[in-house]
Amino acid sequence: GPPLALETNPAHVVGGQGASVRIPGSTRFHNAGATPRSLVIRGQGEWVIRYVMKTESFTGTCAYDIPNTLSGPRLMWILDHGTPQERSNVVPPTASGQDFLCSAPAGTYDWRVFDSRYTHDGSLAPLSARIVISDNAIHSLAIYFQNSFGTGGNAWIDNVELISPDGRRVYINGEFDLTLLYHDSALLTAAYSLQMGGRALSGPGKPVTRGEVAIGDDGDYYGDHVYSQTLDVQGVWLHNFLWGQVNPGGLYELYWDPVNIRRYNLYYHFKAFRNFMDGIPLNNGRYEDARAVASHPDLRVLGQVDRVAGRGHLWVHNRNHTWWNVVNNVPIPPISGTIVVGGLISGTYRVAWWETLSGTVFLTQTVPTTGRTLTLALPMSLTADVALQFGRLSDSVYGVYLPLVLRSQ
Repeated sequence: GPPLALETNPAHVVGGQGASVRIPGSTRFHNAGATPRSLVIRGQGEWVIRYVMKTESFTGTCAYDIPNTLSGPRLMWILDHGTPQERSNVVPPTASGQDFLCSAPAGTYDWRVFDSRYTHDGSLAPLSARIVISDNAIHSLAIYFQNSFGTGGNAWIDNVELISPDGRRVYINGEFDLTLLYHDSALLTAAYSLQMGGRALSGPGKPVTRGEVAIGDDGDYYGDHVYSQTLDVQGVWLHNFLWGQVNPGGLYELYWDPVNIRRYNLYYHFKAFRNFMDGIPLNNGRYEDARAVASHPDLRVLGQVDRVAGRGHLWVHNRNHTWWNVVNNVPIPPISGTIVVGGLISGTYRVAWWETLSGTVFLTQTVPTTGRTLTLALPMSLTADVALQFGRLSDSVYGVYLPLVLRSQ
């Protein structure tokens, strides 16, 4: 299933702290997947699961003489499932470390933080109930939503985080974006890549190819020709699916069904993306997440930067421009704004803006940094998308000239 599979079920995803997974107390579901099967993790030390939850008149009935005030829902984790080393527990854990006991408070309360290191009242949990890894081998980790004791009311879970021993956050899409993954093909490829790609913190550390990828707008998949994608004669689904791969996860997609690609002769989308990526030395080992920030919440920015060489590439997308919105004639307001990339060597950068349908440069600029930050104003209001490449022209200390190769076709 897709990352955080509950996102694909609108009945479970509601407005809350942004958007949250709603867990009805009267509907007991046990171990509903929050990750696609398992994540791959590697790193000695303690891994931390953290999330926020609120409840509204949540009730439950606990067994084992545990007070019913501790009957709320929670997260559950399983490490190395199916192996002799398998371990599991819940978040928040109990003081005894026993994972079958009620551990999360019920009742009514506003957003509270729950952490795999601590019980619900803030006491340090025993090490046996925490995700402590004693080696640097590869391990699998699955995270689930769990509600075994609820009888009524509602709970909401949001901002699910997995934090590595060195403090880095694993991408698990825990903010519960309301957009369905199979409506937004850029989100689909980026979510998988950032979670399972070769450069992802939860990836295998080597190149990853995902095959037989497909997009359908219901629960089963029978081929593109039976879905609403047939109405997308311009191939917006393919366009966004390709350009979404500029994300830093390191996953290469192989789409399964070519029916609509052939029917509407959509091959030009591949050529435009190829033109843009040609010559970018991603194999030099220095490229990392650009960590670009957009001034508008509906501007999606994906891309990578080589901060040593002072060059990078970004795709800026109006996240409302999905194939689903296009074929259903949903209005897509244009967005203006700026993109900020930090952590760069100060200096002047040459910026090339690319038209993504033709794969050609339509504007070049020279932009100085402010400190170590490059601020770029979009050259037009975006209804769809635009791409850009940037490269540092010179360094005032070392006098190194770093040209950016631009192609017009």
